[in-house]
This record gives sequence, structure tokens and C-alpha cells, in this order.
Amino acid sequence: RALRAICREAEKEKELKDAKRLFCEVFMGYEETRKRALSIEQLRMVADADLEDMPSLGMARDLFILSYYLRGIPFIDLAYLRKTDIQDNVLRYRRSKTGRMLTITLEPWMWEIIKRYRCENTDSPYLLKIIQKPGTIPEERRQYESALRLYNKHLYRLSERLGLEVRLTSYVARHTWATLAYNEDIPVSKISAGLSHASEEITHTYLRSFSDEQLAVVNLQMAALVNPMAAKEWKGKEKERGKENRNDKERKSIQNELHTSVPIPGRKRNDSGGKGTISN
Repeated sequence: RALRAICREAEKEKELKDAKRLFCEVFMGYEETRKRALSIEQLRMVADADLEDMPSLGMARDLFILSYYLRGIPFIDLAYLRKTDIQDNVLRYRRSKTGRMLTITLEPWMWEIIKRYRCENTDSPYLLKIIQKPGTIPEERRQYESALRLYNKHLYRLSERLGLEVRLTSYVARHTWATLAYNEDIPVSKISAGLSHASEEITHTYLRSFSDEQLAVVNLQMAALVNPMAAKEWKGKEKERGKENRNDKERKSIQNELHTSVPIPGRKRNDSGGKGTISN
């Protein structure tokens, strides 16, 4: 597709003739990709794996879980996170692909991983030790690409070690967050907002009604599937929500019992006990 786009531009500049004919026999459509999401059982296997004997796999696993905790943040955005992106325990960053701003409340289980791999180089603006040496844009890009290759290599070795049916890659964390959220009956609209899908412009127009607080609750529920600390906090929130639901039911029950004596807003109350009389 990239080559076809270049050829089309070349045709516009009169550097090439009949660019369309060059690709007439080449398939340019989308094929169904292999399964990319982990089940909850597989995700827990990854999170709970004992990797003390393999520190490199341990770091890859931790970054993978951090990506899941951060609503499936892509590795490129994880690598380019800046120290200044965190203010008042809230992470705000722009997606490299779409330029959209995302806001994520940082929880203790996220900080645990961030602190473990925080970049200690005071000259570096980056949060994590993925791009360790600040330099020119091409130099930093080479560091990112090298880190990505190594990350995917270690993830592959980890999936082989754990006997997972799904081959781990940097994007599996993102697909897993979305799939498990859907399996938890979270509305697709909120999932789209959490992932900031650039291709769903109409949905994004509708989703602007969801607050950062609402998305933080969704993210807490996702973390609770794999992290004991998050599970405890989510359980507490569920109890609070259950109590609120019971109170709502009690209020509705009382209102149903009293509905005959409660005037309907905007209507004139009829005190005759029956049909109103029409006066001439």
C-alpha cells in the first residue's frame, strides 16, 4: 500500500505513467488475522509467571502487563512517554498514530512497574528506560526500533515458555484489553473511547460525553482481572455500587406506592379522585 501511494504521487508529478496498472494483479485488501487476544486464564499465566531466572523476559512481561494496565497503550507510545506527561498522578499523552490526547489515572499497580523501569538518566526526557540516550530524532528512532525488536523477541520466547496458544507480540496487550472488556459486557462505545480508535470518527463524536472518571472505572475493572490489589479496590467499588442500586430500588418502590398521590410535573393535578369534569 505504501509503494502504491508513492507511485500514485509520482503519477501526479508526471514521473510515472499508469500507476494503477502496476498493481492490478496485486491483492490490496484485508485478510482476517490470527487470534491476537489472550483469555483471562492466559493473561493470568503471563502475570503470575516466575521469571526470576530470566530478567530479560521478566522486563518484557512487566512492560506487557503495564501496556494492558494503561488501556492497551502501543509500545511506541510507551517508549516515548515523557516524565512531564505525569501530573498529579494522572498520565496524559498523545497517541503517535492519531495525535489524540489520552488521560489515564495512575494506580498503585501501575506505579509498581513504572518505578521498576523508570529512566534514571536526568538528561533524558523519557519516563521509561526504553529510549535511554537522548539524541537526534533518527538516533532515538533507532533506539525505539531496536527495543521493539528485542521486546517482541522476548515476548515470543515467553509465550513459548508458558505454552500459550497465542503468540505474544507488543499489540497483543491492546487486543487483550479490548477483548476482555467486551467479554465483561462493557459497552463498545466505552471500549472505543478507552482505546482512542482513530478510525471510528462517528463513534468518537458520540463518546465525548464519557468523562475521564468513567474511563478510569473501566480501567480499574480491567486491571482487577489480573491484579490482586486492583481486584480488592474493584470489589469495594462493586459493594458501593450494589448499595447504591439497592437504595435506588427502595426509592423506586416507594415512588411506585405513592404514584397516585404524587403530581406529575407539568400536569395539573386532579383532586376529584376520578375523571376530571369539563366546565363550560
